[in-house]
Amino acid sequence: MAIPPGAARPQGPTHFRLLTLGRLALAGAGGETDESLQKRRRKLAVLAWLALEARPRSRDAAVEMFWGEQEEARARHALSDAISHLRRVLGRSAIVADRAELSIARGAPLTVDACELLRASEAGDDARVIALHGGPFLDGVYVEGSASFEHWVTQQRARLEGCFVRACAARCAALAAGGAWGECAAVAGRWLDADPLSTEAALARLRAIAAPGSTDAALAAIAECERLEARLAREFEVKPAREVREYVDLLRAKARATPAGMPVWREAAAAPAAPSRATPLRLDAVAPSSRGAPPTRDRASRSSGPHGTMLTRWRPRPRHIAATTLAALLVVAALLVPPLRPSTAVSPSRVAVFPFAVRAAGTGSDAAWLREGLASLLASSLDGAGSLRSTDPRAVLGAVARQHDSLDTGLARGIALGLGAGLFVTGEVVEAGGALQVSAALYDASRDDPLARATVSGTGDSLFAMADLLTAQLLAQRPAGPAEQLQRVAAVTTPSLPALKAYLQGEEQYRTGRYAAAYESFQHALADDSAFALAHYRLAKTATWAGIWSWDSIVVGSGRAVRHERRLARRQRLLVEAFDAWMRGDADGAEWRYRQVVASWPDDVEAWYELGEVLFHGNPLRGRPAGEAREAFERTLALEPDHRGALVHLLRISAQEHRATERDSLVARALAVSGEDWGIELRAFRAHARGDARESARADSVLHGAQDAILERTAERVALYAGDWAGAARLARMMTEPARAPELRVRGALWLADLAIARGRFRDAEAPLAEADRIWPVHPLLERARLATLPWAPVGRHELQRLRDALRRWDGEGPAGQWPPLQVYAGLYPVLREYLIGMVSVRLADSSAADRSAASLVTRAAVARGAGPARAQEAELARGLGESLRAHLAAAEGRREEALQRLERSRIVVSEGLLESAIGAQGHERWARAELLREAGRLREALGWYRSLAEVGLHGQVWLAPAELRQGEIEQRLGDRTRAAAHYRRALAAWRDADPELAARVSEAKRSLASLGERRP
Repeated sequence: MAIPPGAARPQGPTHFRLLTLGRLALAGAGGETDESLQKRRRKLAVLAWLALEARPRSRDAAVEMFWGEQEEARARHALSDAISHLRRVLGRSAIVADRAELSIARGAPLTVDACELLRASEAGDDARVIALHGGPFLDGVYVEGSASFEHWVTQQRARLEGCFVRACAARCAALAAGGAWGECAAVAGRWLDADPLSTEAALARLRAIAAPGSTDAALAAIAECERLEARLAREFEVKPAREVREYVDLLRAKARATPAGMPVWREAAAAPAAPSRATPLRLDAVAPSSRGAPPTRDRASRSSGPHGTMLTRWRPRPRHIAATTLAALLVVAALLVPPLRPSTAVSPSRVAVFPFAVRAAGTGSDAAWLREGLASLLASSLDGAGSLRSTDPRAVLGAVARQHDSLDTGLARGIALGLGAGLFVTGEVVEAGGALQVSAALYDASRDDPLARATVSGTGDSLFAMADLLTAQLLAQRPAGPAEQLQRVAAVTTPSLPALKAYLQGEEQYRTGRYAAAYESFQHALADDSAFALAHYRLAKTATWAGIWSWDSIVVGSGRAVRHERRLARRQRLLVEAFDAWMRGDADGAEWRYRQVVASWPDDVEAWYELGEVLFHGNPLRGRPAGEAREAFERTLALEPDHRGALVHLLRISAQEHRATERDSLVARALAVSGEDWGIELRAFRAHARGDARESARADSVLHGAQDAILERTAERVALYAGDWAGAARLARMMTEPARAPELRVRGALWLADLAIARGRFRDAEAPLAEADRIWPVHPLLERARLATLPWAPVGRHELQRLRDALRRWDGEGPAGQWPPLQVYAGLYPVLREYLIGMVSVRLADSSAADRSAASLVTRAAVARGAGPARAQEAELARGLGESLRAHLAAAEGRREEALQRLERSRIVVSEGLLESAIGAQGHERWARAELLREAGRLREALGWYRSLAEVGLHGQVWLAPAELRQGEIEQRLGDRTRAAAHYRRALAAWRDADPELAARVSEAKRSLASLGERRP
């Protein structure tokens, strides 16, 4: 912190003020901003970082955070330049810098608005906190490529916004108590701006507006609620909380029933605030006096007993309701549950809830009815929470009634086992003066000590809420394996028990690969709690596996989880942010976050698996082999041996590494935990990987009748991981059959063209492209241009000119499509058109035309960026492809270093779906980088890029043979004859029937193989 707490603030004409809330600027004593730094925002960001950290930071940390994408020498020079610049402005002694560390000097002439806000918050000065908060911390400030800076800003922003929100809540309460309704409404409005999902903020603002009690005030509050509803629908796709809607409905009813000139509702503004949906469940004892009356809850949505029979629709009445009436309702509820036949087989997921012991203070208490009523309620709450199923309460009561001894833990264990329940719950109710304290313990029938304990407090009219809280506590404390840690977090991050139960059900379905069912369960969870971050996270993940959403929708879904992450702890926030980064195509940022999790929590199954996903799918785009993911998937399986996703990915790695025994073992394990849809793919994959013609024919026959999505993904994986191009071609032809969806037919035809080119047969690619032309002409045109610009493509100048003319005649319009692999191009066709015109121009050595295309893409990127988030992906794609065109031009003109630098900058951060597409994968750019590194003598770096070229999508197979030839040449130069020979053999196997135009390359490979003393294949 620039000025530590308790230190005197510097005075005098040289004093500066760093503004970080809502903007980033350095202002002088007169309020003027320093223009020399205003245009160098990274240097100001360094100053903010040092100020907020309040302790010396290492130069290494600064270099990594702000210049991590640069070479070390350049990065350190940039840091030194930034410190020198800041010293020139603030004074030489303002920043303490030695060879290892940096910090702000204690007496530096600098104050920072964020630091002042934190001090005001510590002092309880709510009004000053509110006055200082000018907006989000470092709003709109980014350091390109720095995931650590982004994470630091996110942490600080949450910290500062938390102080602001707490101050707003306290200030609103104080203003309301003093009747300052206008100021209260203004503060609540700012509170809502910072936390638009807060129920407390919404109610505070609406009650303040309605406080005058007039018809006009009521109508103004109703109008304000409608504006809030529109905002939430627009920005978050949710409705205001039920408590807000109920309050406004009550206002409407009062306004309609009130004669003109009479007050609408004098007491409205003074009503206690309802609990917020954005506030997690309290898992300690809840004192009703400190929280106000519990909200009215309609139980119809969760009024089923453990076996589906509806309980009576019931709303808790005010506290003056007679306890005997409530007791009668609970007894009826218990009796309506049908009997369950006792089972001799003990299930570890079946739970028996025993009658609660009741202790009442004083005489004449009638609390005995709670004994069975609470047990019935808790059984209903626990039933369906993930794999848990409650034993019929009537069967439990009947078994207890047959015992003559008092119910102790040993007796309860015996009864539970007799009913087939491996779990049981006992509890106690203490009643004093109308207040209740309820405690419960969850036992494993095979152990003496309880697995979990829970305690809540309340009154007779809040029993349903108390049962929900007991359930949440027991679920949160129940021991779980590493694979289930998210379920425990979920139990404490949603205030809705129905949402939690739906989430747990979805988790169970997700782990077993029943993605359609899991998707529906997560949707149910969000219907009950729209701010449930983990449900948003899982819904987006499920959609990726099930192919339910387009890639744009998946990015929106992952972003929605991040927006609601404030309930989560750091571990889960890192998981949610990492997944969002990966869906947006930021593999570096995702990898960094996942490694942070596994370093601190090495038993986190989710993080190990997702790290493997990023390495497996993202490494080839970064010049690293997909096989680096092996360790992450093996660690996943060590923690959860039946993790289907890890098994599937590891078997693909095994197939690529030609480990046949391991591959087949993993296939068998994956089949044991997969549903039928995945079983079809796995059996087909095994057959084609083995080269078993008879088994492959049987598998293909099953695939012929399979759904489009199963056929498509199997065809790609047979080519990509099993290496069976002939088998993949057969499946691709199935995709083109007239009965299939048009988009699948186009996809199959394009793949047939890719497989022909992979074999070096350019002529054979024309027939499937012509077939695709008859369905969707746009995609075949894009594919022709991509294939014609392959560096070794035998395409003449006349054909290239004809292709460029066709691209220029095209208006850039194309089908939106519904199939995710083709839908990723929706809205991006003009960018792809300009890029391909530029690439053809590079092949024609028309540098002026290529440069015009690059300039056009740069302009388009700027326009799209200015249009906001809706066109962010278009802006990034245009920027990256424009940079890549200039890289290709620089390479063609011999400017190798410039070309390499531009290729590094050309890497795009877009959705994973677009990154895996034929053009988004940037195969031309990755090949060019490998070639430039090879020419520069950086052979081992080049090897990484060549090795990974064919690892992205079936379309990437066109690079396999040329990349194998280059790897053979490099390994031969490095002296590894065995590896060189293996690469040459694979290249020759791929191009054994290549077109005559490639004969020279094939002959050269044969001579190289012979020179190594190897016989050609």
